[in-house]
Amino acid sequence: MPSRNTAQADPTATQEAGGNATKDVAPHAYPSWEQFEKNLEHVLGRLPVEHFLIVSTRLAGEGDEPYFIQFAQGGLSGFLAEAVSNRFLKGAKALSPAQEQQMAVIGWMWPTPGSETEPNFSRQWPIGTPFHEVARLAVRTLQEIYGVAQPADLLYQAFSKGGPHYAQAALGIDPEPPSQAATPAEPGMATVEQLKPLVEAAIKGFCGDGEIQYDKDGDVPIRTGSAMVFLRLHDGKPPMVGIFAPVLWGIEESPELLTVINSVNSQIKFGRAFWTGKEVMVATEVPAIGVTAGAIGFAAFQVGSLADNLDDELQKQFGGKTMFGTPVAPVDPSSEHRPIGFAPPPK
Repeated sequence: MPSRNTAQADPTATQEAGGNATKDVAPHAYPSWEQFEKNLEHVLGRLPVEHFLIVSTRLAGEGDEPYFIQFAQGGLSGFLAEAVSNRFLKGAKALSPAQEQQMAVIGWMWPTPGSETEPNFSRQWPIGTPFHEVARLAVRTLQEIYGVAQPADLLYQAFSKGGPHYAQAALGIDPEPPSQAATPAEPGMATVEQLKPLVEAAIKGFCGDGEIQYDKDGDVPIRTGSAMVFLRLHDGKPPMVGIFAPVLWGIEESPELLTVINSVNSQIKFGRAFWTGKEVMVATEVPAIGVTAGAIGFAAFQVGSLADNLDDELQKQFGGKTMFGTPVAPVDPSSEHRPIGFAPPPK
């Protein structure tokens, strides 16, 4: 993610009759917060791979630091958003402890202490990013945490990796003047090999301090009820820990099966269920940089609980094989079995 920490000139300052500077915005119609959220969702949903967008506040004067949220489309490695932390905010602009806590409450992950690659609040989404959620999180942050009064107080930068800045007029806000815009610069990204000890320490913190066992595919298997959860470290920008669990296989694809999977996805908020062409799988990902035992444990529990609840129910309807159960022949579609939904396990 390019770093946003340069000063900005205020292009909206004008002079009144008495010579006093004012903060009037340029004479065109700026969007409301509701419309800006829709505009942002539209633009982010069409951001090409390895392209970036930074939304920041106008500056009051020299030496002022902006509040900013920056977005990066990584394609297969996922969609990343970062919100500025106290690493770059000083004095009156610095976030209070209550504001920092609220950042976590509304959905941001905490910055990694002392990290050069993760100095800000962050959030990562896998492929299939819910851009309406991304836009909602960004607007809530700008309004509720950073105290931005209106979208007219915002500027943007849009650019590709190693490329020039370009216009995103659909946002409805002003671009940052090119002479003041930050030069895109990729931060140093930790490699998979560098992150492997950190990921293993997080897994041990969740499972216990025993030796980690890898299977022949290089995954770490963890038994969860009637399911088996696997953890795998993926290379990418940023590297990710994939957490997945096979649910059911030995069956044929059918409209009924896909309807059930769609029903499951409409009712869960963490992870996803999908048909791979050979089996039903549930999965999610967490960023490997700064990963903790708590993050691993939460993700593994959610995926494992989902698989544990789904496998027997899906097998009753479609037959096939589960991880530890007895294979069952597919049932007659005319039987009393009906398409199932999914209720998350009680907390």
